[in-house]
Amino acid sequence: MSAETQLIVAIRSPAGQKQRRDAIRETWGKAFLEHGAQVFFVVSGGIVQRSNPQLKEDVLYTPGIDAHRDLTNRMIWLWSYLMGSCSFTHVLVMDDDCSVNVPLFMSLPWNEHNAWGHNSGGFLSGCAVVFSKFTIGHLYENMSRDDVVIGSMLTRAGIVMEHAGSPCAVRPWLPDVKLINESHKGAGGGYAFGDEGVAIQHYVRTPQEIIHNHLRLNN
Repeated sequence: MSAETQLIVAIRSPAGQKQRRDAIRETWGKAFLEHGAQVFFVVSGGIVQRSNPQLKEDVLYTPGIDAHRDLTNRMIWLWSYLMGSCSFTHVLVMDDDCSVNVPLFMSLPWNEHNAWGHNSGGFLSGCAVVFSKFTIGHLYENMSRDDVVIGSMLTRAGIVMEHAGSPCAVRPWLPDVKLINESHKGAGGGYAFGDEGVAIQHYVRTPQEIIHNHLRLNN
């Protein structure tokens, strides 16, 4: 990462997924720290009611409820915290059910764009997207109550959504086991995490899978 780039990795995580957060801390979360990024989890809800986001160690607790329908609210609180309390040039906003090949990700040109990820028909797949500070400032000022309109909002603002290569390095789908077994790997989903070109793999549900994928990279 260049001296001019300051990366924050903000990982959305359900309150009850502590084991998954611990697995990330041991694996790709640690790798991001070693590459100079700041890493924290974004958790909403819980027993303590909050009126503002609060960072405690590596968890940003936001007001709201621990439910997917509250995601937009959580994101608005995240934008608020980033713009008010953080120094950064780019933020990777992602889900906790992912594996990340951090060295590969850090070698990709995400810091050359205002919005970078898997561009699916004009919409950036939400599992993992890099936003520049400029873009986050725009979203913070203008975000509606429905996060699926981010693509059209960026288009109206003249912000180009850069597709993450071909084959795409961000994988918001499950790998096609049949294609893997038949060795017919292609853009349709035959690649598995650990294969060349896969920087981020979504739907890695269990802590054991996260750790297993990380060990595959090291081996």
